[in-house]
Amino acid sequence: MRFLPTMFVALFTPLCGMAAVVVDFRNQSGVYDSSTSVSVGLFDPDVSTAFNMTVEAIGGNLNSNVDEFGVADSFLDAGEVLTIGFDVDVRLDFIDFGGVGADVTDGVQIVTPNGTNNYFTGVSDFNGTLDLWQPSTVFNVLVGQELQLRVSDPSASVYLEQMQLSVIPEPKLTILLAIGAVGMLTRRRRWFETNE
Repeated sequence: MRFLPTMFVALFTPLCGMAAVVVDFRNQSGVYDSSTSVSVGLFDPDVSTAFNMTVEAIGGNLNSNVDEFGVADSFLDAGEVLTIGFDVDVRLDFIDFGGVGADVTDGVQIVTPNGTNNYFTGVSDFNGTLDLWQPSTVFNVLVGQELQLRVSDPSASVYLEQMQLSVIPEPKLTILLAIGAVGMLTRRRRWFETNE
């Protein structure tokens, strides 16, 4: 019986999305620089899914340096926008920025299908010490939806560093994994009953 908890964890870990894909935008000049639109191939090992992330720039070319990522000069300034989308449904865990200050004049604006929000030190869901936006509730970006990042004020200048996300498993995959787990647990139980 001691193997049962281990089997349960092994089978249901992919369903929970415990690990995630971390996308580091920094120091990727060979991928992003001199383009206004780039499609990047990613892989989520939890659900064995390869997928694409599309990053587009408005107001200049994408620019990745050692410490920052943005548009034109590797920062997001007035009139510049980063648009990010995916060809699968994803759960967004956090976005790591840099250069975000203490008020709206030095903040970042995140535009989603749910609305537009400004983030800076002291605002809910934003850690000003780390310049990290981490939604307090599940935040999904579905196929066909986009995330837009821009400055919250014309005088602001911020940059993007990383984001962490996980692919949301297709319902078919989740159902198949659950059926397989139930079958294995039932078979295991029968084995224990006959060998006790």
